[in-house]
Amino acid sequence: MKLIDAIRNVDRSESNHNSSDPDELNTALEANLYYVDWSSFNEDVKEYWLTKWLCTDTHVGDSVGFIGDEPVYLRRQTARRSGHTYMFVSLEAAARVKDLLIKHCSDRTEPNLLDLDEEIGETYTVKWANEVLVKHGTYNGQAVTHTHQGWYETLKKDIFVEIDDTGEKITIPCADYLIPLHLSPKEKPPCQ
Repeated sequence: MKLIDAIRNVDRSESNHNSSDPDELNTALEANLYYVDWSSFNEDVKEYWLTKWLCTDTHVGDSVGFIGDEPVYLRRQTARRSGHTYMFVSLEAAARVKDLLIKHCSDRTEPNLLDLDEEIGETYTVKWANEVLVKHGTYNGQAVTHTHQGWYETLKKDIFVEIDDTGEKITIPCADYLIPLHLSPKEKPPCQ
């Protein structure tokens, strides 16, 4: 059987449906589009499995993308952690998919902008002991040094520190260990 015959005769029932991925198609076509509306795109582009198998916990194989009754691409994934490869039926089919991506871009054309006047403070915290990467911080207004070497037990929320002024070694909650922002030395605030 020729590939084109298999593609044209693929089972297009709901039980054989696979979701199309406009972000991957955007990348495959080098369209450089942003804000593609997935839900409306998936109404126009339908994808169905031609081959399918289970790799660990993920369905992989070849699926065929259709616009209406016309097959336009084949998407291939050979293993769970492998990327998808897109191959188009023709240059015209690739252009139709690209045109649909453009059609389904939202009206929003500007990226999210930062509020540069937002107050963010001078420190941050982490939730879990194993997330602490910074040796010097503050606790209750005192400069402290994180003294633990290696790993804490999984899901531990307390850390070991030494109070710099007194040398006292204590255990404190991660949420109370204030880590300074990573600023250049001239911009660093003094420990409070």
